[in-house]
Amino acid sequence: LVQRPEYTQLSNPTKPMNILRIALRGSDGEIRSDIRYDESLSFEFVYETNQAVSGTSLGVMVYTLDGTCAFTSADIDAHSELLAPRTPGQYKSTVTIPAKWLNVGRYTVRVALANAMTGVTYDDLEALIFRIVDTGTPGSLNGIRRPGILQPLLDWKTIALTSSDGE
Repeated sequence: LVQRPEYTQLSNPTKPMNILRIALRGSDGEIRSDIRYDESLSFEFVYETNQAVSGTSLGVMVYTLDGTCAFTSADIDAHSELLAPRTPGQYKSTVTIPAKWLNVGRYTVRVALANAMTGVTYDDLEALIFRIVDTGTPGSLNGIRRPGILQPLLDWKTIALTSSDGE
């Protein structure tokens, strides 16, 4: 599979909603498919609404190359007001994935515009392929290849309950 950090398609006024552009940006704002483990990444979406629609959502699904779903998110998750009617026009949405979260490897990105109430899908695209590059994950810094989709840097708290000097 060829890595692709950007996807575009033409306007389609016959569809109620239509994705126009999807882009992957590194923390520097540049569109690229190689993202360092220690930097955030953003998905940027531009879509059109050609008629008044309500109950709709824009969703992103990130998968490993073997088809395992890493995570899904939608524009309505933290903003249910987006289920209200959307007037015709173009819209831009951005979501940022934090640094030090996804494990090293390659991922595919599927994007969908759908009606959350009726299940009608307006667009469903496997649009991007990108790679998280190892720049010092918690595992690799200690000579360990850790399995799993996520490799977050979590702040652990450890205290001694007893000590060898009897205290």
